[in-house]
Amino acid sequence: MSDDTPTQEAEDSATREKVKIRTEGLTTGSVFDRFSSGFALPFKGIRYLFHHRSLLKYALPPVIVTTTLMVISWILGFSFTGTLIEAVWPTPAGDAWYDLWLLKPLWWVLYAVTLLIVLTVSTVLSYLASLPVAGPLFEMLSEKVEAIETGFDAPFDLVVMLRNMLTTLLHVSAFLGLQMLVFGVIFGVQFIPFVGQVIGALLGTLTGPLLVGFVPFDYPSTLRLWSFREKLGFMFRHFALFFGFALASAVLLYLPLVNLLFLPGCVVAATLAVIAMEKSGELTYRDRRKEILRKRGVDVGDGLQDEADGQVSLPVATESLDEVVIATTEVTESESVPS
Repeated sequence: MSDDTPTQEAEDSATREKVKIRTEGLTTGSVFDRFSSGFALPFKGIRYLFHHRSLLKYALPPVIVTTTLMVISWILGFSFTGTLIEAVWPTPAGDAWYDLWLLKPLWWVLYAVTLLIVLTVSTVLSYLASLPVAGPLFEMLSEKVEAIETGFDAPFDLVVMLRNMLTTLLHVSAFLGLQMLVFGVIFGVQFIPFVGQVIGALLGTLTGPLLVGFVPFDYPSTLRLWSFREKLGFMFRHFALFFGFALASAVLLYLPLVNLLFLPGCVVAATLAVIAMEKSGELTYRDRRKEILRKRGVDVGDGLQDEADGQVSLPVATESLDEVVIATTEVTESESVPS
């Protein structure tokens, strides 16, 4: 339950109305509209944290741990990048025109792309290393945002919390594995003169931020017991929104001081986005956690929709939170192909 003072509750109520208005229609409009809506989300999430100061106690401890590990990994990452590039392609040292105007610029492009990849991977590895401390607190942060926005405060369950932490670890690691395959392609094409650098830069720009964006969205989606396949489906179905969110998250990551609050702010923003899409009916994936709690006689409130209006059939879950069996999802013909 919330421990806010009456003054804080009044602030929370006013902020909740603002968020409700500004997060409507996240998946409607043009591609640019959806991209810009996603790009704005992390900044709203950070602002939301300061409007709801009672949430900071869930945000600050994991920030300290994650930031410490991130700084260490970045120092190692800078050193590793220079060593790796020099081993593969020593810095062009000639004075000929092609050294000055072709080889050196290409070398710096290779260095920049490789450094971006190394720092991104280092950041995610730092996050994974901090998961025993950060994971449970970020999960609580997502749940408290949901309690503020919908009135539903999920009962605490230690077994569920540990299972969700393991799920997050496995899913983020799996996404990191997919990203590493893409990074391998990016690194490989760098050795194709000129064209390879252009292709690598484009692929790096399009795929590099996705890993940073996936981590915050994993918390509200894991709480709802989404599978890894469903998380990927959400990302591709709403790619313009997700890419805007991921790109802004990556920008915040590299801003001094601001990056201290970027991850909890992005967790808040991702939670707000999922809640807004559930309320508007734009999200077809179900909250299986609530279905299980209903079967156990827990009142989950009226904050979220109970029906999907025929978009996706109701998943069937077991009585226990320790074992979830989801029936085959029947998707309508219009939903079978992403729009």
